[in-house]
Formats: sequence, structure tokens, C-alpha cells
Amino acid sequence: MFTAETNLFSNLLSVALLSLPSVAGASEFHSTLPSPIEDQPLHQELIIGTELEHFDYKEDMPSQPGFKSEERGLISGYSLAYKSRSNNGSPFSFGTQLSYLSSSVFYDGALQSGDLFTSTSGLSILQCHITAGYRLVDTGSHQISLFTGIRGRHWRRHLNSIQKSPSPDLMEFYTRISLPIGLQWDYAWTPHFHIGLEPSLALPLLGEFELTFPGTYTSTGQSSSIMNRLKSGISYQVRAPVTYWLSSDLAVSIQPFFEMTPFRETFIGFLPTDTPGKLLGVTEPDSITYQYGSQFSLHLKL
Repeated sequence: MFTAETNLFSNLLSVALLSLPSVAGASEFHSTLPSPIEDQPLHQELIIGTELEHFDYKEDMPSQPGFKSEERGLISGYSLAYKSRSNNGSPFSFGTQLSYLSSSVFYDGALQSGDLFTSTSGLSILQCHITAGYRLVDTGSHQISLFTGIRGRHWRRHLNSIQKSPSPDLMEFYTRISLPIGLQWDYAWTPHFHIGLEPSLALPLLGEFELTFPGTYTSTGQSSSIMNRLKSGISYQVRAPVTYWLSSDLAVSIQPFFEMTPFRETFIGFLPTDTPGKLLGVTEPDSITYQYGSQFSLHLKL
């Protein structure tokens, strides 16, 4: 899941243009292509991106042999980001990003009866990231920065169940807010071509799970819904951005990534049933999501 805030530090990928006398062709390059971050007190970028990733979700239920719930498939979407940093020697940087991905994925699971079935489920992910960075090392061609901030992710699963019930449409909503901590390494291969590596982990701050049956589910004619806090573990992410500046104001980038996010078994609560006085206990089992793919972006200097 995921997620993308390390993209907020990709501006560091072009910081060494004039300060790299050891890089071949630096002076000649500057004569035709000025550095995208010099000559102004504040470097700002607007980044428009598209993303394609493989999403893999699996629930772990050892107490229920034969029962499973898995989802996998390709999802795509768009992102919009802003980032800035000072050119006056300050080591601080700032950025924010909003992204939305959605698609239909393959569902491989089981009914409450234990019968296995496959289907198609709708999936959408809304993510928002705010990050702040601090440059620790700057040798000219190499830079290392520490970053942290806030990650937010809202994930919707729309399960089109084949159960012959009054309410076949089951929806689950996962919300997770976390604190990322990571490092960003940037190497200026040439003044206009940069590569990097951005490993990070995210500590869970808040999690929430909601289960709803949009259609009529109970004999009262009301839609059933239940919500509670959801436990989750530390997530891990790594990104490898590659950026090329086409001019002093325009760059393109590709950013392969991998992310793993675990959720912990949590008792959510009770749902009403068609039988008066009878409630259905709901427990969200241990589960994990794997997301890997690439983000393709256009960088516009403001």
C-alpha cells in the first residue's frame, strides 16, 4: 500500500549541479542547461504522476483451516505532489502528496459455510502524505537526508459476494495513519541525471476498520454497519527514483517501489442478524498487504 511520500524529496536529485566540479561536463552542461534549483532562494516543484502497481492481500486464519480471503491484481491511479527546499544553505525540505488508485482485482476466498469461491472485487486506495526532511550529508555528488512526517491511507474493499442473501454487497474500509522514518540517498550521475534509494519504515499511530452491508441485511430493513479500532504493525517501504532534467524547468522520473503493511488480529464487535436477539461476532484476522510497481512523474519547476 502503497504508499509515496518519499517522492517529496526527489528535488534533492538535482541539488549538485554547480557544486560538482568533479562531474565530467558540468561547466559545459551549465552553459546550455542551468541548474533547476539555483539562482532562486526557494526551489519549488509541482509533480504530476501516474502509478501502476501489483496489489496482493492475504488474511492469515490458522484457526480456520480451509477458510481464506485473498485479493490480488493490478491497480492504477494518479498522484499530485508539491515539494520545496531552500537554496540558501538551509538543510530543511518539505513536501506533500495526494494519490488515488482503483481497479477490480481477483478475489479468492470462502463463504461463511466454508465453501470456496472466486469472484471480482472492487478496490480503491486514497493516500495523503506530509513530510519534512533534513540533509545530513552533502559531498557534492552524494547526498543523504533523513525524513519523517505523517502518512494516511484509506482503503476500500467492495466484495461482490455470490452468496444468495438479501445483501450481496459487502464493503470493508481500512484507515491507517502512521509515522514514517527513512533515509534518502541521492547520487548525481551527471548534473542532469540522478539516481537514488529511499528505504523507510512507518510506525502505526491510528487504525480503524469498518464493515458495512449497503443493502438490506436485517429483518428491520436497516443496513448493518460496525466500526472499531484496528491494530496494525510496522510497515516497510523502499523506493529507487531515477530522474532526468530535460530543461531547467522540466524533468521526468520513474520510481520503482515495494511496500509491505501488516494488520493484527482485532475483535471489531457484533453485527445484528435476522434472528431476533442473535448477534454475529466480527473479528478481523491477521493480514498483510504487498504493493510493488512504479510511479511515472512529470516535474514542473514553479
